[in-house]
Amino acid sequence: MAEQDDTLSLPPARTILPPVRPMVRGFLRAPLIANLLLPASPLAESNGWQILLGGDDANTPRMPSGVAIDAQGRIYVVDTGGSRVEQLSPSGRVLGTIGRLGTGDDGLRRPRGIALDQRGTLFVADTANHRVQRFSAQGESLGPWGSIGSDPGEFILPSSLAFDSQGNLFVADTGNHRIQKLDADGRPVAQWAGVHFPHGIAVDAQDMVYVSDSTGLRKFTPGGELLADWTGSGQFGDPYGLAIDATGTVYVADTDNGRIAAVAPTGELQATWGSEGKGIGQLKYPEAIAVDSQGALYVADRGNDRVQMFTLPGR
Repeated sequence: MAEQDDTLSLPPARTILPPVRPMVRGFLRAPLIANLLLPASPLAESNGWQILLGGDDANTPRMPSGVAIDAQGRIYVVDTGGSRVEQLSPSGRVLGTIGRLGTGDDGLRRPRGIALDQRGTLFVADTANHRVQRFSAQGESLGPWGSIGSDPGEFILPSSLAFDSQGNLFVADTGNHRIQKLDADGRPVAQWAGVHFPHGIAVDAQDMVYVSDSTGLRKFTPGGELLADWTGSGQFGDPYGLAIDATGTVYVADTDNGRIAAVAPTGELQATWGSEGKGIGQLKYPEAIAVDSQGALYVADRGNDRVQMFTLPGR
């Protein structure tokens, strides 16, 4: 089973996810976007794979667990160990960081998932603070949504986020074993169970909701009706991040198998890329994935403390 986090605060008598490596203390205090040294990009490439972010400099993320692309092609990486978000140019040049370690309105603690709304506002799964944090594209704090708990609009260890075409936000409320749906103002409008430690969430062009959890992959209507259940297929090893391209293909960060899988909307496995390891094109506990308008995949290669980009064959 994939590494997990044992440093998060939970109420008593709650089941806690299995442990991950302890958090490295120390962080860059940057309430807004902070300028960093700008390394050459990509760092290395081979067979369609490129290492965009990683190495031994100050920009190296520690256990990156989220990745998203905005309308201008900028890349946002959730640096979980550093409790911040790194902003990259489309070529991988580091532009700055957003957020800082803390519990205040502008703080983050062990963040994981990230999503952008149609206006470019950043929404971050502020996992250890049990809330959803919001920032403008310029890095200004817009204030969090939610707090710890199990009522509607409350969260325990939220880990992944996705928007539908109407601006509703779907949250993988991991510790509560449920999915929550919030409207554009943060009001809870729906929730459903039937998932076990949900890790990843993505929404297709028809607003159908795909969820990965510790047992596999499921597909739901926007209101939570189960449409398909592929958890018993044995195709995945504790999958985490999900992304969907314009054709409806679902890309899965197949975490324990150290690879990326492409799945048809009907559930058939179409292709896999990557293997376990540290080389270019190899992955160690990939946790998050994003796809851009050109069909390139961006993978938060958590166990290797880096982000890799993969150009799909024929693109």
